[in-house]
Amino acid sequence: MAKAGVSEKTFNVWKCALDPNSTWIDAEIVENNAVRVWCSLCAKHVERLRGFRNFSDAFVNGIRGSALKRDSLAKHMGSAAHMRAEALESGPQPLQSILKTTPIGKPLTITIRLMYVCFIVANHFSSYRLHVYSILSILYTGPREGIE
Repeated sequence: MAKAGVSEKTFNVWKCALDPNSTWIDAEIVENNAVRVWCSLCAKHVERLRGFRNFSDAFVNGIRGSALKRDSLAKHMGSAAHMRAEALESGPQPLQSILKTTPIGKPLTITIRLMYVCFIVANHFSSYRLHVYSILSILYTGPREGIE
């Protein structure tokens, strides 16, 4: 009868090469063979990863049989879902990095900058008790602050 999975020795070589700190690769070992391999990091954060594009439960439930290859582990390690799981594990990101990198954050960044300029203009009006007609001279603050 053919053995299922890969030998434990081969699995340990893969694990040392791809996960030297033993942070994410786990396996079910039966009779000195790794019959199922999964990503414990993705399994831990599965509920937050489900919304990712091309997310698959394969490494959460474990790969087995003909899918159990070193190349499969390497591809998973480079996947967007796994990288997001690593980011979740490392802790919360600073607000500025979230605003600059997420699709909803980019317009918010522009809005925050516009609000900042509006506060500068309002402060200028109140400080110098200026009339509304002098707004044209103050609106030149925009290009100085990077707002067009």
